[in-house]
Amino acid sequence: MASRLARRHFAPLAVAASAAWLGPWARKVSCEAKSEAIPSRFRTSLYRLDENLWKAGQALRPGMVTTRFKPGRTHVIRIVLTGGPCAGKSSALEHLTRAATAAGYDVYAAPEVCTVLLNAGMQFPEPGCAGYEDRWLAIQTGVMQMQLQLERSMTDIAASTGRPSIIIFDRGLLDGRAYVPAHNWAKLVGQVEASAAGLDKPRKLISEEYMLARYNMIVHLTSAADGAEEYYKWGKTVDDSGNAVIRGEPPEKARELDHKLRDCWRQHPRWVLIHNGPDGFKGKLQRATDSIMKLASEIHPQGPKNGQV
Repeated sequence: MASRLARRHFAPLAVAASAAWLGPWARKVSCEAKSEAIPSRFRTSLYRLDENLWKAGQALRPGMVTTRFKPGRTHVIRIVLTGGPCAGKSSALEHLTRAATAAGYDVYAAPEVCTVLLNAGMQFPEPGCAGYEDRWLAIQTGVMQMQLQLERSMTDIAASTGRPSIIIFDRGLLDGRAYVPAHNWAKLVGQVEASAAGLDKPRKLISEEYMLARYNMIVHLTSAADGAEEYYKWGKTVDDSGNAVIRGEPPEKARELDHKLRDCWRQHPRWVLIHNGPDGFKGKLQRATDSIMKLASEIHPQGPKNGQV
């Protein structure tokens, strides 16, 4: 999901020089420069805008905004969508987007930061290699720093529209705690705190309490490996949207990670656990959407458009 959504949020329009203007020489050089040995990710334009994704989350008839912090700015509903591997996050996002936009909300889908970095060329160190723990800590610090700034930027952009808006974050700041040893978590938070000086005015301490307070709701989708094992896919496979993914966790590891992520977020006052139930996968998606839409209607009761654009 994250790699697909990254194209929506990290794909500014680029104006390329025309091959017709450069002439036959440029076309010849361009052809000679191509090589099948180059990985496909380097042959893909970073400046491609997917117009379908770009427009998918915009409500045609925005609802009423009833809560504002500043003139011209509206309260933005921020949701973390989390859970273990093969939990159905991408399908849940699509399901929610359809329901929320029909109800008058703009929906912003933030990509998973770690996947954005992996698509950009980041590589995890091999276990047991020299400096493994320091390199792993550097990666997790960078992920959290980027996550923090992404959240702030997207919130400012959505708030400036004056339209009722929901941002869905593919994982949140506290997810990182499930991926680092306990003795490194405090060090990681300390490094992010040191780098965040001056970003908030007044500055707020980066702590677990601060991370919890940043979001209106946490929706945890349980991994298929816990209660729907026959649908758990791992190795080189495709996700629910048909996108190719590499999921390295066998079912037992997926269940372990799922429970670690529950422990990260369960202190949030609006932590919602979506199990794999007898109502099947469609029921699971509907329960996740219902929980978010209920909260949204409490924050922004829907009514006639009140002149905001």
